[in-house]
Amino acid sequence: MKIINDIKEKLDIIYPCDWTYKVIGLDEGLIKNAVNKIFNKTPFTINKSNQSKTGKYVSFAVNTTVQSTEEKDFLFKKLNDHENIKFVL
Repeated sequence: MKIINDIKEKLDIIYPCDWTYKVIGLDEGLIKNAVNKIFNKTPFTINKSNQSKTGKYVSFAVNTTVQSTEEKDFLFKKLNDHENIKFVL
C-alpha cells in the first residue's frame, strides 16, 4: 500500500478537468461572498458540506472546471489568501 505523502511523482492531470475545492470558514455568508468574488466570471457551484461539532466552522465544496495547472493553483491561492476563508483543501 502506498501512502500518498510518500509519492514523489507529480499527478498526471489532463486539462480541462472538473476540480473541487473544499473551503472552510467561520461564517456561511462571508464564505459564499468570498467565493463569488474570487470566481467572478468563472462558472462554479457551491454546496454546503459540513459543520463542526461545535458549530464554529462550516465547510463548502466549490466545484468548477479548470483549464490548466496555473488556473487551478491561482484559484487555490486566491481562496487561501482570502480573510474570510480559514482553510482550503
